[in-house]
Amino acid sequence: EMERNLRRWVRREFGDYAGDCLVFADVAERSEHLRRLGIIADVFLDTPAYNAHTLGCDALYMGVPMISLLRPLEETDSRDTADSKLELEFAADVDSSNNARPPGDAQHEESSRFIATEKLASRVGASLLAAIGLGLEDDLVHPDMDRYEDGMVRCALDEDWFADVRRRLVSSRDSSPLFDTERWVRNLEAAFRAMAEVGGLDSDGSGVDELPDIWVSDHD
Repeated sequence: EMERNLRRWVRREFGDYAGDCLVFADVAERSEHLRRLGIIADVFLDTPAYNAHTLGCDALYMGVPMISLLRPLEETDSRDTADSKLELEFAADVDSSNNARPPGDAQHEESSRFIATEKLASRVGASLLAAIGLGLEDDLVHPDMDRYEDGMVRCALDEDWFADVRRRLVSSRDSSPLFDTERWVRNLEAAFRAMAEVGGLDSDGSGVDELPDIWVSDHD
């Protein structure tokens, strides 16, 4: 039913031809999942409100470039206030017999394109790209939806740039912090030791009400 509903929505929004552009895959073993991801996918479009986590890592591991949205925090804070005011204005203008917002209202359409990215779940994609050595300067992390869409188009049209991004992804897979599991484990263990030392924890975990932030570098 989910697949049927998605195809119906895509056809309504983009035309009948678009429904056939959706390809749904069956659940597979991890090795097969990674293999087909690397073969079938050309680019991974990170969902802005709630970013990819494990699947984003899988795509990058298989050399599939990812486009992600990350707004400046100060823009998000100011826009939240403006959007809240706008919502109240629309609520006051809607007729009590019709709960729908005024169709085609340019101000509301523009507001609906704004997606905040101040929460952890909406900043994961940019973090994954940074950890593998790619990001803002590589035209993969974008501050607004217009440039996010421009990035999508560039992936399709700029063949030389796109090939270079894929090459860099593959070449950095074994050396980047994102896929260095041993490094990650060392740093996590160092953080645990720092928490115990700073907090003066007893064997049962008691002895401290609140721990400070712990920052761990590769040299700790």
